[in-house]
Amino acid sequence: MLSLESDFTQTCKINVEETVQGIVSRRFQNDSSLGAALVRMQFHDCFVEGCDASLLLNGNGTEKTAGPNGSVRGYELIYEIKTELEDKCADKVSCADIIVMATRDTIALSKGSRYEVETGRRDGTDSQASKADANLPSPSISVFDSIEVFKTKGLNATDMVLLLGGHTLGKASCGNFESRLYSSPPDKSRTGI
Repeated sequence: MLSLESDFTQTCKINVEETVQGIVSRRFQNDSSLGAALVRMQFHDCFVEGCDASLLLNGNGTEKTAGPNGSVRGYELIYEIKTELEDKCADKVSCADIIVMATRDTIALSKGSRYEVETGRRDGTDSQASKADANLPSPSISVFDSIEVFKTKGLNATDMVLLLGGHTLGKASCGNFESRLYSSPPDKSRTGI
């Protein structure tokens, strides 16, 4: 079992938290939509096989190539942070931890609450598009079906609303839900909440 710690990265000769926060802050100044992008990235990574950065792996048939992940972005930021940390603290900070820390920092920069992040995650080596397709909830499923998908991960309806709402940080693409607004009959699944 993986054990996370609040001071896992303290053996580095640099302050990992400050390094991540500095790079995120510089990039966020030019692109404030990074908050929503990284919340989405973290969700899409963690919801498949846990927070293991398997979403970052390249190749045919990897999670990155799965349909639901086609709009995930922010990879360049994670790679930039990883490159900087490897230069100063080789083989210590995983991409999985970087995703979690960078997401936390963009949330704080987006006027959300800053929270502590425990580190010590290990990067996954298995990345399959089929697992992403099977695990990530489609935006076209009903609310009731979405609640059921989240239950399989040990999450409740409130968790679902927070995680799906956090994807957007205030905006959503109408194409993902307008059919449920104007369908005949209307989607009655919302009564399942």
